[in-house]
Amino acid sequence: MRPAFVQENISLAKYTSNRTGGTARFFAEPTTEEEVLALFAWINEEQLSWFPLGGGANTLVCSDGFDGVIIHLAMNSLEIQGTTVIAEAGLQWPVVGLKASKAGLTGLEFATVIPGSVGGAIYGNAGAYEQETKDSLVSVRYLDVETGDIVERSAEELDFRYRHSAFKEHNWLILSATFELKEDEQLDIDARIAEYRAHRESTQPLSQPSTGCVFKNPPGNFAGKLIEQAGLKGYRVGDAMVSDVHANFIVNLGEATAEDVKAVREHVKTTVFEQFEVQLEEENILLGE
Repeated sequence: MRPAFVQENISLAKYTSNRTGGTARFFAEPTTEEEVLALFAWINEEQLSWFPLGGGANTLVCSDGFDGVIIHLAMNSLEIQGTTVIAEAGLQWPVVGLKASKAGLTGLEFATVIPGSVGGAIYGNAGAYEQETKDSLVSVRYLDVETGDIVERSAEELDFRYRHSAFKEHNWLILSATFELKEDEQLDIDARIAEYRAHRESTQPLSQPSTGCVFKNPPGNFAGKLIEQAGLKGYRVGDAMVSDVHANFIVNLGEATAEDVKAVREHVKTTVFEQFEVQLEEENILLGE
């Protein structure tokens, strides 16, 4: 039986950071692990495809939408015990960074300037300022969808590396995570957050919708630098444009579609390869193709 919290035909544009995307056939916002288990009992019974959508900061949803179940976790509790932080996967990643920082804990200041959810940050090992999510991560609690078991594993077991985790290779849904931080002087913590925010505001197009950084940095280089050197700032298809502030962002000028963004992305990849023989790899997920 379909759980009561599952909705039908929900537009995903308002759930993605670049404000594009079609309609989800089903849209679920479970609030507890019990509801997650009930949801997957139904998903498996109906043989439906599914996708977890956190803050939508790294996901490009095609205009045709998604013919399955979008899971938007409404599990967003946070617990701080001494220097240990336990956060549910639906909680916004910047909120975790801010609350930990206000508790006098250092290690997640960088999270305050990275949009998205806890689950998304773990899934892609989000990072900035020479720090990554894995650095303070102790363990992750997740649902193994194939077995129906809820499992907890240490970070060392989850193949974390640059913008990668084992969650990209398995049918697992992240539920919560435990982090171990350190105590620090509040003034020093606040100064780091202020520095990160000022840098982001001066170097990224924060006032325009986007999916965040489009490409991973290739070894020994920066994607944004290569794109700018290729003369692609301002390149545009429809209302999707390579940002003139930071070339590794594709911004939505108003009415961009996912297909516009994809066309810009492909042109950027081709041009950079032709000029520098560097193959850029997408950081964003394309959903619904």
